[in-house]
Amino acid sequence: MRKHAFEGLSYWIRDYWKVILLVLGLAAFLIAIGLWATRNHDLPPMEEEGVVVRFGAYGADDGPRPVVLVRMTDSRVLQLGVHRGATQYCRAGSRIGLIRRGDIVAVAPRGCALSTP
Repeated sequence: MRKHAFEGLSYWIRDYWKVILLVLGLAAFLIAIGLWATRNHDLPPMEEEGVVVRFGAYGADDGPRPVVLVRMTDSRVLQLGVHRGATQYCRAGSRIGLIRRGDIVAVAPRGCALSTP
């Protein structure tokens, strides 16, 4: 009985080895993406500041989506999506609050502080 089962299994593996490798590769890829995504959310949030370079928007099905280009303290420029109210007091050159969790950087809910002229 075992010999018959082993022979059937060996024929199946011999015929479908490419499919098995593809499924195992996809499973490993999805597990790696899941671990990366959950690792970033498990890390504590760190507050940072950046300088607003300029504003822009991307067209989407439900209307334009605002983005802001921010120069980080290490001179990198990041393009971040924002909510419409988070950049109410922002101008080019103003300081903006950021929240970093691992590799993910987002605009803080407070956005830019109200500046007095």
